[in-house]
Amino acid sequence: MKNNRNTITLSKGIAIILMVIGHSRCPLILERFIYLFHMPLFFIFSGYFCKCESTGDFLSFTRKRVKGLYLPFVKWTTLFLLFHNLLANINIENGSPYSMNEIFRKQVLILSTMTTNDSLISPLWFLKSLLGSSVLIAFIHGVFKKNKGGGVINTTSLLILIFTTIFCSKKELYLPVLGETARITLASAFFLIGYMYGQFDKRFHFHRNKYNLVLCIPLLTFAILVKTKLGFDNIYPA
Repeated sequence: MKNNRNTITLSKGIAIILMVIGHSRCPLILERFIYLFHMPLFFIFSGYFCKCESTGDFLSFTRKRVKGLYLPFVKWTTLFLLFHNLLANINIENGSPYSMNEIFRKQVLILSTMTTNDSLISPLWFLKSLLGSSVLIAFIHGVFKKNKGGGVINTTSLLILIFTTIFCSKKELYLPVLGETARITLASAFFLIGYMYGQFDKRFHFHRNKYNLVLCIPLLTFAILVKTKLGFDNIYPA
């Protein structure tokens, strides 16, 4: 298991490098290739390392996620909000300086919905999606943890998440706090894929045999199909 964790960690590093390349005005064909799969990979990796079964009850897991994802989001977005006017005046941040009312309104959005429009800190949208997806999957795991048909439940949950994403994407549904619903449900689907793969790996030790590659190819293919064939290209920001 340790060797496979090292492999996953190395893969995460490669994905990070690809993300940086994708944001560095690389050739368009390379950028489009990277954007086919790089964000789904991060959610799959997060799901793989998730230990829902060893974190106690659902509330304990949620508290840990809030501490590890929500609080850092609030800290950094608030810091950038406070320095926005200075950064805008020296042309580092896009947009014009905020009034006191705008600062207050944006701070409320940060605290209540994890929403920020400042360009320098906008990549932190990932923390909101990761928080929502991990808590949702932990909730599903907590509800059915005593059920012996865990594989069936996970597969059924995955299908429900995919169809929910399709429906919410077509209807452009938004929920309070969560915002764009399709983004959370799609993130949850990829997170669940990673979690399921991690559970299978613990049981069958895929990293020791050829089945590791057999599983990785369909996962990557699925991620690409989701981006290109189901019309989800704009769910995840650049």
